[in-house]
Amino acid sequence: MQTALGKFENRTGLVDNLGFEHGEYRETLVQPQFEKLGYFGMDEFAMLEPAVRWASNGGPPFFLTVLTVTPHHPYETPGRESDATPEVDYLAALKHQDAFVGELYSRLKDAGALDDTLVIVAGDHGEAFGEHKIYEHDAVPYEEVVWTPVLLHGPEWLGQPRTLPGLRSHLDLLPTVLELLGAQWEGRLPGRSLLSSAGHDTVFVSCWNRGRCMGMRRGSTKIAYHFRRKPTEIYDLEQDPIERHDLAPTVSHGELARIEAEMLAFKLSVDAFWAQYPVRGAS
Repeated sequence: MQTALGKFENRTGLVDNLGFEHGEYRETLVQPQFEKLGYFGMDEFAMLEPAVRWASNGGPPFFLTVLTVTPHHPYETPGRESDATPEVDYLAALKHQDAFVGELYSRLKDAGALDDTLVIVAGDHGEAFGEHKIYEHDAVPYEEVVWTPVLLHGPEWLGQPRTLPGLRSHLDLLPTVLELLGAQWEGRLPGRSLLSSAGHDTVFVSCWNRGRCMGMRRGSTKIAYHFRRKPTEIYDLEQDPIERHDLAPTVSHGELARIEAEMLAFKLSVDAFWAQYPVRGAS
């Protein structure tokens, strides 16, 4: 379920390709009492009643994904006039989204839909407000966009609350769920279970714009690669978590070329993988 338009970025095609049986979008969640937000969304509270009704209908085990939209640019919040600064608007939008997540959780719990359910709350990306002279999130390989929160909740599944160390990725969520379910599956996955692994030695990230920028994290070392549009950057996140002091000038040309070749090879391997599996409905 999402309150964004299904035709935006062909979301209906994406949902179909991901294997969902049913999708709800702004076009189908017709509720005039909820405000339209931004250029393709609507107040996520429009999903509250439909989500609770669907998940608590007493049927078989369910898998429900709810995608919020309020914190997306231009950061509009229902009933609130825009502030002078985008940062304040963004924080207000996050507060509204948090209220929705809390209400959805409470309603599902009261309906008995969470008695034996794993809840995952994940941010897909952060947002940039000029920290590196870039805004929003499409072409930002820096930590303000790359570092995102993930929370797993389900005491009967997970035991005592704790924070997991190590380098982690969104790709780790699928193998984690498969492990918790004890599901039988075939093939190979790029991720590793959050619960039975120490994480990754290396994590790659890619900007939304193809061939625009990438990031690589290995230990506390962070590389920002811009496909020769501007020089590659290297940061030590342990000493410099907000990426202010570029260490690339201290690295030899040979070592820098090796790093760039490794990142480009990874991108090409991903491109080659997807070339084998054309997406249905893609234009």
